[in-house]
Amino acid sequence: MEEKEQIIELYSALSLCNDTINNVKNISELFSQICQDILTINHISMAWIGLVDENSQLKPVSYCGVGTQYIKDISIKIEDDILGNGPSGIAYKQKEPYWCQDFLNDPHTTPWHARARKFHWKSSAALPIGTAHKLIGTLNLYSDTLNAFDQKTQELLLKMTSNITHALNAFESEAARSQAENALKESYTLLSSIINSLPTRIFWKDKNLTYLGCNTAFAKDAGKSSSDEIIGKNDHQMPWKDQANLYNTDDLKVINSKKSKLFFEEPQTTPNGDTIWLRTSKLPLFDAQGEVMGIIGLYDDITEQKHSEERVLYMANYDALTGLPNRAKLESKIEYNIALSRKNHWNFALIFLDIDNFKDINDTLGHNVGDKLLIEFSKRVLGFLRDEDTIARLGGDEFIILLPITDAKQAQKMAEKLLFTVYQPFTIEQNELTVTVSMGISIYPNDGVDKETLYKNADTAMYRTKYNGKNNYSFFTQEMQMQTKRNLLLTNALHNAIAHNELYVVYQPQISLTTHKLVGMEALLRWEHPVFGSVPPSEFIPIAESSGLILSIGDWVMKTAVQQLKNWQTKGLHDVSISVNLSAVQFNQANLQHNIIQLLDESALPANYLEIELTESAIMSNPETAINIINQLHSLGIKISIDDFGTGYSSLSYLKKFKAYKLKIDQSFVRDITIDPEDKAIVNAIINMANSLGLQTIAEGVETQEQLKYLEENGCDEVQGYYYSKPLVVDEFEEKYLKGKK
Repeated sequence: MEEKEQIIELYSALSLCNDTINNVKNISELFSQICQDILTINHISMAWIGLVDENSQLKPVSYCGVGTQYIKDISIKIEDDILGNGPSGIAYKQKEPYWCQDFLNDPHTTPWHARARKFHWKSSAALPIGTAHKLIGTLNLYSDTLNAFDQKTQELLLKMTSNITHALNAFESEAARSQAENALKESYTLLSSIINSLPTRIFWKDKNLTYLGCNTAFAKDAGKSSSDEIIGKNDHQMPWKDQANLYNTDDLKVINSKKSKLFFEEPQTTPNGDTIWLRTSKLPLFDAQGEVMGIIGLYDDITEQKHSEERVLYMANYDALTGLPNRAKLESKIEYNIALSRKNHWNFALIFLDIDNFKDINDTLGHNVGDKLLIEFSKRVLGFLRDEDTIARLGGDEFIILLPITDAKQAQKMAEKLLFTVYQPFTIEQNELTVTVSMGISIYPNDGVDKETLYKNADTAMYRTKYNGKNNYSFFTQEMQMQTKRNLLLTNALHNAIAHNELYVVYQPQISLTTHKLVGMEALLRWEHPVFGSVPPSEFIPIAESSGLILSIGDWVMKTAVQQLKNWQTKGLHDVSISVNLSAVQFNQANLQHNIIQLLDESALPANYLEIELTESAIMSNPETAINIINQLHSLGIKISIDDFGTGYSSLSYLKKFKAYKLKIDQSFVRDITIDPEDKAIVNAIINMANSLGLQTIAEGVETQEQLKYLEENGCDEVQGYYYSKPLVVDEFEEKYLKGKK
C-alpha cells in the first residue's frame, strides 16, 4: 500500500474511533465499537480488549475479527510465568505498548503459535489502557502481515489509546458524579424519612420568616398533608396567625442575636380553633460563610403534659370534695401575707371554723348527705367572702378563713356576719338542715408572727368557743392582752427614744446588675432599748404611726441619712444615692416639700442623690393628691421609688401619671423566684412593665446566687439583700466601701 493511502486509512480509523468516543453512552459500548473501528485498518484482522479483574486475571470484554472464537474463554493470569509474559501481560505490567512484528518467531508468543498458524497471525500489538488514575487492561491487535505495526501505525494506535484514556476519564468522572448524586439523593431520602418519621415538629424559615420546609408532623399541625403546602407561606397565613407576632419576635431575636432559644413554652392555635401548648426550641441557620440565613425550629405538643401537671398541681393544692384550697395552698398564702404584712405593718386575721355537731349529720343521714352539705356550705361561705379572702378545708368539717389586711375589729364584724350567713337552712336531698359553727380568731402579729403559732392560737380560741356553748366566735384574748400591755410600754419608751440615743440608722447597699458596683443604699431604722432589747421595726413602726411619733422619727431618719451621705461624699464616695422610706403619714403632711428642701440646703446634698421610697398603699390612699406631691418632689430633682411594688392594688393608669423613677420588687416575690412559677411570672411582669414605662427596677431580699442570676438574666437593674450585704452600721459601711478612698 502506498504511504499516502496508508495515512488516509489510519486517520480514517482514528476519526471513526473519535466519533465512537463522542457518541457512545457507556464503556461497554465504547470497547465494542473501538474493536470494530480498528478493523477498518486493512492489515489488522482481529482486535480484542481485556480487563484485569480483582484476581489479576486478564479477561476479554470486547472482541472482533478472525479468530475471536479462541478469545471468548481466554483468561491470562498476569503473574503467571508463561502466559503472563506474553504481549498482553508484558504491556500491562510494564505499562508500555508491546509491538510483536514477527509473531511466530517471538519467544514471548510461544504458547499461542499454534493458534497463530491457524488464523494466519503474523504480527501483533498490545497497548495498555486505563484512566489517568488507574491501568485497567489492554487493547490487543493481530495482523496477517509481518512488520504490520510500522512507525505511523504505532503513532496512530498510541493516539487512539490516548483518546480512549480521555473517554475513560470522562466516564469515570460521570460515574463519580452520578454516584455522588445518588448518594446525595439517598441521604436526602434517608434524612427526609427520618425527619418525617419523627413526632417532633420540625420547620425551617429564611431571614424573611418565610417557611422553606417542614416535616410531616408540622404540616399536619397546620392542617396540611405535605410540606409543599407550607413552603412559601409565613405565620400570618397559618392557623396560628393570632400567635404570628409572638413567633416572629422570637424568630428575629434568634436571627439577630445568632443565639438559640431553647425549651420554652408557648401556645398555638390549631386549624379547628383549639389552643395547644408547645415546648419549642429555635436555632439560627448558618451558611457556608458563617452568616445567618434563617432559623430552624422544633417543638413538641405538651398539652397533655400541661393538663397532667395542672391536675397534679390542683390535687396538691385543692380539696377534692369541695374544690377549696387545702392546707398546703393555704399555708403558702399565709406565708405570703406574713411577708406582706410584716413589710407594710398590716394586720391579718385567721378564723378557725368548725361545723357544730357535724358528726351527728353523718351518723344519722349518711356520709353522702354530709359530703353534699360540706359542698354547699363551702359555696355559701365562699360567696360571702371578699375576693382577697381565702377559705380552705383542712379536712372533715374543719375550715380556716384567711382575711388579709384585717384587724381585730374588722375580724369581729366578719365573724358575726358568718354566723348569720351559715345559719340559714340548707336543703340536702329533701332534708332541711340548719347548722351552726364555732370559730376561733387569731390576729397577726399580735397572736403570732408565724403560721404555726397563728394556727395554734386560732385553734385554741375555737375550742374555747365550743367549750362556751358553740355557735359563736372567740379571739385569742390572752395574747392580745399581753400585746396590748407591751404596746403601751413601747409607746411610752418610744417618746424618749431619740433623746436617749436609742434609735440608729443602718445602711443596706444597693448594687447595679450592670456593673456589679455600689450605686445606692437604703436607710433603715433600728431601735435598741435598754430593757426591751432590739425592738423590730415591724413592731415599733406601727406604734409610731398610731401614736403620731412617726413624723418626728421620720424627720430624724431623713436628716441622719442625708447628712451621712454628704459626709461620705467628702470622703470619696461618689455617684451613690441614699433612699429613705416615707410612711403614709409623712407623705401626706402639708409641709413635706418645704422640710425636704430645707434639709437638702442645710446639708448641701444635691437633690438627685436623694431617693424617697413610697409604698403602694401610701400612694393609692389618695392617688390624685399623690400625683401632685410626687410631681413636686420630682421637679426638685428627687427620685421617687415605689416600694414593695406588686403587693398592693395600684392602678396602671395612675402609675403612668406618677413621676416615678424606680419600682422596688418585694422580697416576698424574690424568695421563691427560682422555684415558684407564680413568683417568676409576677417578677417578670413587673420588670417588663417597668421597661415599657421607662422605669428602673430593684429587687430586695436577694440572698442566693440563683436569685441573683435569675434577676440579672431577666433584666432587673439593681438588687439589695444579704447576698451582697446585711444592713451595715456606719463603721461597717465605711470599712467595706470607703476604705482606701480619698
